[in-house]
Amino acid sequence: MQAPDIRERSDSRERLDAKERYLLAGVGRSQYAIPLSLIDRVVRDPVIHDWDGQGVVHGFVLVEGWLVWLVDASQVFTEMPRMQAQGDWLLILKEEQGLSRIGLLAEDVKGPVAFARIEHARIVQRRRGEELDDFR
Repeated sequence: MQAPDIRERSDSRERLDAKERYLLAGVGRSQYAIPLSLIDRVVRDPVIHDWDGQGVVHGFVLVEGWLVWLVDASQVFTEMPRMQAQGDWLLILKEEQGLSRIGLLAEDVKGPVAFARIEHARIVQRRRGEELDDFR
């Protein structure tokens, strides 16, 4: 019998890089493991400004001269349920295209952690699609 490959997880069918590091984020009652390669920076206690526009944006934050659009985590990651954005931690995500920044809130964060130390957190995958094209 062959030992299971450490790069495979039951909650993700894709093969994962065992050298990847993750940020553990508490959102609602669940813990999620977000690859550090997707995160630009983390800000504690951001000042959130309301956004009255329509669409996926809930608010915005100014961070070191950058405008960061606050969106629901479910708009960015397929594994996260839709819920009211709340928390003391702003996770600013890296963008592949354009200069816009998007962020999401987490109630707590830990890390970086290695793949082998993720334990019960769900590894998230970035949503593919055109849901956030207005901000790219």
